[in-house]
Amino acid sequence: MTAGRLQCLGGQQHLKVKYGAGYALELRCEQKDEARVGSTIPQLFPGAIFSSCHAGKFRFDLPFEIVSLATVFETMEVHKQSLGILDYSASQPTLESIFLAIAEKDINRTGGASPADEPAAQPAADAAAAASRSPVHRAMRSPRRHHDLQQA
Repeated sequence: MTAGRLQCLGGQQHLKVKYGAGYALELRCEQKDEARVGSTIPQLFPGAIFSSCHAGKFRFDLPFEIVSLATVFETMEVHKQSLGILDYSASQPTLESIFLAIAEKDINRTGGASPADEPAAQPAADAAAAASRSPVHRAMRSPRRHHDLQQA
C-alpha cells in the first residue's frame, strides 16, 4: 500500500515475476580478470544490464525474459574457470526490493505528494464554526465555567 491504496497483490513468486526486474547475477573474480569478465558476461547473456563493479565484485541484472535460472547456472559453470571467476550467485529479487521499487515508482508518479499532504477541503472559517459547536469548546466558553474557575 502507498498513500492508502493497494498497489500489488499475490503470492511471493507471482510478485517477483510480475514486478521484479529479473535475476541478480553476482560474481567475484581477481582484479586482473575484471576487464575480461566485464566484457564477456554481456556476450554470454545478451540483454544483461551491468549494475556495479567494485574490487573484483560484479553485479549484473538479467531480465527474466532473456534467460532461465537453470541457463544462468549452466552457462556460469561452463565459463567459470576460463574467466577466472572465483564464485558466483544468481538470485531472484527480494520482496523487500520489489515493495521498495513499487513505492518509489508511486512517489515518482505523484511527485512525492500523498493525500495527507493535500490541503483540507473545508475552509478555515467552516472548521472554526464546527469547532465552536463541539461540547468541549462550548463548555470552555461558558461564563459559568469561567466564573467557577475564578473562585477556586
